[in-house]
This record gives sequence, structure tokens and C-alpha cells, in this order.
Amino acid sequence: MSKRWFLLWILLLNLLYGQSQQVELLANSVVKNGDLIEAQGDVLVYSERYVITADRGTYNQATGDLKLYGNVSLLRGEYESTQSEEVSINLRTDEGEYLPFFYYDQRSDLWMQCNSAFSGPLYFMSKNAITSSCNVQDPDWKISFSEGRLNRETSFVHLYNTLFYVGDIPLFYLPYFAFSTDKTRRTGLLTPKVGFGAKEGLFYEQPIYFAPRHNWDLELSPQIRTERGNGLYGTLRFVDSPKSQGAITAGIFNEQSAYARKENLKNDSHYGLEVEYQRSQLIS
Repeated sequence: MSKRWFLLWILLLNLLYGQSQQVELLANSVVKNGDLIEAQGDVLVYSERYVITADRGTYNQATGDLKLYGNVSLLRGEYESTQSEEVSINLRTDEGEYLPFFYYDQRSDLWMQCNSAFSGPLYFMSKNAITSSCNVQDPDWKISFSEGRLNRETSFVHLYNTLFYVGDIPLFYLPYFAFSTDKTRRTGLLTPKVGFGAKEGLFYEQPIYFAPRHNWDLELSPQIRTERGNGLYGTLRFVDSPKSQGAITAGIFNEQSAYARKENLKNDSHYGLEVEYQRSQLIS
């Protein structure tokens, strides 16, 4: 059987679980031998999770195994895309293998490149790969690693035996490194600030971010200076209309008695309050 842009609908792919899934397969030439379907030329596969193009491919109706070869471009969901030369995916289990593997996440601009990778419904794994969010051809920075895993549910990347590069120059090594690819506002710890001064000693500040609502958030920043004292600063940011927004910042810092006497400070406690409010088109 051979037709230009042959259209085939396959139903009841998940018989084992009593579920069904629709798959649309288009190609210049399609041949069916039993449960095996072979497609040649401008192959397009469309399912509930994927949109895939390739030069040729096969699909087994009995097992749910889809194999694609040559210039395989895959779009999973709205944001994930991959480029490979050979891809094997089981449409029932959502498990796949990619040879080689180039991955791009539109939400975070993160890309990853390696010789082979494996994926499942909630993750994908790669070995001996590099990753970055800069220009693919000549990235300003990149990270190489021996093994990595991206958890799609938590949006966390876990990397092992990582080597950080600026350009092509290796800077430092970490046995383990993890980071989030989720750029949405959410409650959690922000990047800490660390320093050291001859008079104030070790300085450490740990911002804590709270985002309970879409129109306001709160950032608390407790800090300690080992030879001077400790304090707490907080900023409440809010948007009360499409044309106005504001921020309220307050803070307190307590000096150690010995430091206050040594520096001849008038007060050993300091307080502050700042209020900002902006409104555009006040008169329109």
C-alpha cells in the first residue's frame, strides 16, 4: 500500500491497561505487514504527547514501539524539543532512547547535548554531556558532566562530576551540582550573600522569598556579621492595579556592645523604613 501523504489512525494502543490513544501517521509511502507499519519519506507522527518528523520510521501496533530514523525532530508538550538521528519511543510507557541527543527547553532556554539519552514520563537521563543556556554555537559558559537527570515534575536538573567552563577554559569541578529550570515565582530560598571584613568578620545573608499571591510577594533577609552584630531586613512588593505598584522596606540591625564601644557608635541599634509607590497615567 503506497500513497502520497497516507493517513492512518491507530486506536486501542493501551489494551493492557484498558486505555486508548490516537496516533496520526503521515508519509509519502506506508506499508503494513501484520502489526508492523513502515513509513518512508517526510514522516510525520502526531500523538497526544508528541509531534515528530523524520525521514523514515516503523511502528508496531502490538507493542506500541515507534522507531524513527534520519533528521528526527521531536516536540513534546508545548516547550520541550529534541533533535536526533535515531529515536525509539514506546508510546504506551513513554520511555525512549535518543541517538545522538540535543534537547532544548523553551521556558528556561536550557539546552543539553550528548551522544545518547534515555527518557521516561517524568525524567530524562544523559551521559557525557554538556549543558548551557547561552548561544549553542559558541556559549559564553557551559557545564560538562558524566551523568545527568532532569525531573520534569520538579523541574530540577541533577548533574554528577561537573566541570564549569567560561568559553573553552575550565574553571572548577564539583562532584554534584543541581539547579531548577523553573522560572515561575514560588516560595523558597534565594542565593545567599557571603563576605568577610577585617572589622566586621564573616558576613552571611540568607534571603527567603515568599510568593503566596500573584500580585504581591515578601522577601526577608536575615544577616549576621560575626564581629559586629546581626539584623533583619524585609521588603514587601505589591501591584494594586495595572498602572500602579509599590514596595515597603523595613530593617533593624543590632550592634554588639564591644563593637559599638570600639567604633564609638552613638546607637547600638539601627532602624529604617522606606516606602515607594509608583503610578502611571494618574491623569488620563
